[in-house]
Amino acid sequence: MNKKYKNLKITTDRDHAETVAGIIGYLLNPDGIEETDMGSGHVCINAYISYDKNISDKYIKELINKNLNNVDHELEIMDFDYDPATEIEWKKYFKPQKIGKHIVVKPSWEEYIPETEDIVVMIDPGMAFGTGLHETTRGIIILLEDIIEIRKQSKENIGALRMLDAGTGSGILSIAAYKMGIKNILAIDNDIEAVDTAKENILANNIKCGINAEDTNLEELIDNNYYDIILANITPDVLITNKKNITDMLREGADLILSGILEKEEKRIIDEFSEVAGLRLFKKIQIEEWSTLWFRLKKFE
Repeated sequence: MNKKYKNLKITTDRDHAETVAGIIGYLLNPDGIEETDMGSGHVCINAYISYDKNISDKYIKELINKNLNNVDHELEIMDFDYDPATEIEWKKYFKPQKIGKHIVVKPSWEEYIPETEDIVVMIDPGMAFGTGLHETTRGIIILLEDIIEIRKQSKENIGALRMLDAGTGSGILSIAAYKMGIKNILAIDNDIEAVDTAKENILANNIKCGINAEDTNLEELIDNNYYDIILANITPDVLITNKKNITDMLREGADLILSGILEKEEKRIIDEFSEVAGLRLFKKIQIEEWSTLWFRLKKFE
């Protein structure tokens, strides 16, 4: 029997198409997503969500309308009775992409000849196509490069740093961090399929040890786990709910990067995390409508 899907059709203007697709991809983690030119300056974004995810139409509508309340759009949800992977030539949308100064992300089926100082991360992103790497992922990679450069200038042993990647997804951030020199990484996600994908991508990059991918969440991490770097690419509500869990695991002098934050939520996150003793906003970047925040925990005398 064919697997059943929900087909979300979101029509918007061309100027907002990439933003809408990025938000849908981040919030709902669809099995497939594509963009179709409708003419007259409009684009239809088709997202496919399997019934296995057990998400109601009501929840989808509320979530999309809440996060796209400033963007003109029309939403229609239909049943879809066959695997979108058999219908969509999604691989053609993925090409090698350079992020920051050194990281190049490529799918396995694309050839790429590295330039000097390129760090190549091979990721097969599955069916999430059409928009390229999400803005939150790009923001974290850019700031993580800065963190590692600062720590190298301070003569730190990068390989000895401990890093937590919360909400690892495909594992891209952990793999990039490993290839930049961090060799003690815990990558967690509460989606077992995401963890399985991350493990596959880790092995595909010839990483046999140094990254431990686990199906767990922040509340379940054992006490007395301390990290030099924590990356948390999750929704603002989850960040705030887990503020104590996250900040209690920071060592003195640690770096914390928070993302998954729409611009309109930025101040709320900054205010919440700035309440933590010794934690201060060091730098922030914005890509499209997404903010990525870098906090540092000062060293106490």
